[in-house]
Amino acid sequence: MRNRMYLKSMKLYDYPWKYNLDYLIGRGVKVSFGQVMKNYTSFKIGGPADVVVTPRNNLELKYTLDFLSELVNFGINYHIIGGASNLLIADEGIRGLVVRLCYISPIIFDGEYIWVSGAEPLSRIISYCSEQGFGGLEYLSGIPGTVGGSIIMNAGTNSEAIGQSVRHVHTWYSGEKEYLNKDLDFSYRHSTLQKTNEIVTRVALKVKREDSLKIIKKVREFLLKRRKGQPLTLPSAGSVFKNPSNYSAGQLLEEVGVKGLRVGGAQVSYTHSNFIINIDEASSYDVLALIRLMKNSVQEKTDIILEPEIIYLGG
Repeated sequence: MRNRMYLKSMKLYDYPWKYNLDYLIGRGVKVSFGQVMKNYTSFKIGGPADVVVTPRNNLELKYTLDFLSELVNFGINYHIIGGASNLLIADEGIRGLVVRLCYISPIIFDGEYIWVSGAEPLSRIISYCSEQGFGGLEYLSGIPGTVGGSIIMNAGTNSEAIGQSVRHVHTWYSGEKEYLNKDLDFSYRHSTLQKTNEIVTRVALKVKREDSLKIIKKVREFLLKRRKGQPLTLPSAGSVFKNPSNYSAGQLLEEVGVKGLRVGGAQVSYTHSNFIINIDEASSYDVLALIRLMKNSVQEKTDIILEPEIIYLGG
């Protein structure tokens, strides 16, 4: 009853898709109303979403995609989030529907690639490869989020990114599509999927047989490097800005003196100038104001315009 009362208070109650929520609920898919999004994000910032749909396995994902087909037919937008490790969500929250994709599912090795769900946490991929003796993905160690989100953003280090390991990507948007690596135009923190609303459902990643102990050693080295150079003990959304061509955003920000700069509960990290940390119940407005100050400081002193890597949703 409470769920239906909440629906009646929603601005979107008149949309036909409200009836189809019963389709999901009846098949065991988790459907939540008015969930506070800061509980789902690494930044620990964000207000309530009208509806959050959380499939917990591949079968529930199939039901969810059936449901989303109806939304597409009605021209209704929705938001997809994974591990929410690079998101800043508005204090006002998100109107409409959010689909949260982050669950564990079977990983299949076909002799050349490992096939994984787009909803799979990257951390589990690294653990699986370490245990099974599959090398080549160690550079992803310590990167939060899911496989799907990582492919959309082409996540990685300054020298390596997941796009180099991708061979096939299956997506969904009103129907299934399959892409080869060359179709996705991978470049620094970019893929063509950023311009679509497609859901990454399955991915083939290139791996190679190696000794597990050697893989584990490489993983530990990457993790140690991240712990030394990034503020991992406080909430953040990772790097604030992309590295401009031939420059390091972190170095530019340090040179213009923004380290330690604070707005409300948000502060530029003393550990890494390209990280904003949530030190005291920061609001989305605190973070946005701090991002503007950081960007303006670099532009005024260097004429370089930094491009945000953090994605802002809601409001």
